[in-house]
Amino acid sequence: MARRVKKRVVFFRFVRSIIAITILSSLILGITLVVKETESLTPEKIGKITTPLLARLRIKVSEEEVSNFAGNLAQRFSNTNLSSGNPSGDGVIEGDITSIFASNDNKNKIFSIAILADVQQDFINLEKALNLIGQDNYSKIFILGDMTDYGDKEALSTVKESIDIFGYEYYAIPGDHDIAESLDTSNFNSVFGSSRYLVEVLGKKFLLLDNSANYTLVEPSIISWLEENIKGVEYIVLSQPLYVEGLNPPFNSIYMGSTQIPPTSEDLKEKQEAVRDQGKSILELIRKEKSVKAIFAGDHHKSSEIIDPIRDTLTHYTVGAVSSTVREYPQSLIQTSRFSKLVVFEDGSYDVSDVILD
Repeated sequence: MARRVKKRVVFFRFVRSIIAITILSSLILGITLVVKETESLTPEKIGKITTPLLARLRIKVSEEEVSNFAGNLAQRFSNTNLSSGNPSGDGVIEGDITSIFASNDNKNKIFSIAILADVQQDFINLEKALNLIGQDNYSKIFILGDMTDYGDKEALSTVKESIDIFGYEYYAIPGDHDIAESLDTSNFNSVFGSSRYLVEVLGKKFLLLDNSANYTLVEPSIISWLEENIKGVEYIVLSQPLYVEGLNPPFNSIYMGSTQIPPTSEDLKEKQEAVRDQGKSILELIRKEKSVKAIFAGDHHKSSEIIDPIRDTLTHYTVGAVSSTVREYPQSLIQTSRFSKLVVFEDGSYDVSDVILD
């Protein structure tokens, strides 16, 4: 199963690389033919323009790499006799293309993180996920909440025991299901110890924060903790998404401060709006911290990816569900059961893929 998933991921990376090369090469050729524009559009500017486009294809390269490639390619085109089609130099710089757009499989991986969401007491699928994790070399496991149906201590303890048997190092934050009985994190914290963490893995910082409560603001002390610890963090892990615009319904309306059932009173409506506004404030805080590359959240039972519209170097990921059911329906009606794999590379880039549970 893991081999099949890997082949699928490699294929899509290859397709994205071909598309990226085509986009960049076409852009350079166009500006080379338009001499006046070439004089004002430098390789550095091309890097700034093109890098966000490549990011949307999940081709993560730096502006410097794109600029260098653009400069070299433009130089090759300028040395080409366009009327005859014969280059005066060595032709297109295949080596440069290979070095920039090579598959992530050829990069130096420094570690992997398994990210799980929405287990909801499905112990069979939880065991499947943990067995798959054991077949790969993961440094840590992050669990994004909704491990239980109702958040009672007995259920939380049973889930914890099921994970502890495997001996992995993991960090868990609650989802709204995990605080349903206690209406706060008291049950969860009594079993798992905490609902927020600052974790460092080989110099890369991860911040895990519970934002799961419906109709209830995140406490000021927790917001202060976020403000004090976000500096230098590269990855944020939350219970609920902060940004979902562009996703298909109903997922574009499921985020921090929203509920599937509309508020039944003016009081609840006001409380929901307050939480929603707080979510927007948290997102603004994250956007300002330029080191943050990605935000991961659960709750949707469907994996997705959105480039942030304000800062295109920030990506929003929702993680698919481990559970085989959603309410009384099969999870497969939305998406097959899965978890996410985050791979971080030596050059600072990263890759996110899904691991499917058969």
